[in-house]
Amino acid sequence: MSNSEEVIPIGIDLGSLHARVAIGNTSHHKLPAEGVVDTRPLPNIISNAQGSRYTLALVGIDKVEAFGDDNGAIERNGDDEARHVFGEAARRALARDKKPTISKDPSSMVRELVRSGSSFVSNGDEKENKADVKAAAFFAHLAELACDASSSHPSKLRTVVSVPVGSTPEEQAGVVQSVERGIENALAARKSPEDGKSKEKKKQKDEESEGIVVGVITDPAAVCIAHGLTEIEESGAIDLDSAGNTSSSWKNVLVIDWGASGLTATHIQRSIPNS
Repeated sequence: MSNSEEVIPIGIDLGSLHARVAIGNTSHHKLPAEGVVDTRPLPNIISNAQGSRYTLALVGIDKVEAFGDDNGAIERNGDDEARHVFGEAARRALARDKKPTISKDPSSMVRELVRSGSSFVSNGDEKENKADVKAAAFFAHLAELACDASSSHPSKLRTVVSVPVGSTPEEQAGVVQSVERGIENALAARKSPEDGKSKEKKKQKDEESEGIVVGVITDPAAVCIAHGLTEIEESGAIDLDSAGNTSSSWKNVLVIDWGASGLTATHIQRSIPNS
């Protein structure tokens, strides 16, 4: 069980087809000594309910199955009660409702939902829309996976989000807002009806909601960090050269990302190489 004073760092990689969540282990962190040595262990990518480290970034509405393989979030639609389902359960729900496949209609993919939500807000209409609700429900699902894997409470999660290198500021803001709202939803789901009635409870809720997303980085930058190409010496990361060592004098990197939506090549240049 996590220490009550300890926060849990998580990273979310939202791709055009899949999403992944990684948890950083803070229990063995040490302050850097002389030479700035990184002693932190690598993050662990967690598995979903089906045992896969990739979760299909798809949201569906299921009115048939009371219980399924994936966790769901309840949405009220008139007199009916529907449940958000995610991943393969969402794909099955689309097929059962005889809706177009995601290759023909990607509007239920999380990245498209975020884009729809960000354009909706940029038009000046603050009214809640379904795209926002669905995207937040998906991130709430990822937050629950992270909480289960780390035995922690949603209030302890601190998130870094990875975004495509070509994403606009509006799209980046949309992702951050969806993640924050999703974790807030996960937090609200664990509160009792009595919570929030007193000033102390309200203050606690405000404190829990602060700093949910602590950083946004591009996908190529995330790849560099994962491989130890940072300003920190002796990063315990994936070895790159034939001798089994990550070079500490790197200056230029070409990151090739062959994702579901296509291939991108990004040149990253180090601004302050090691002396």
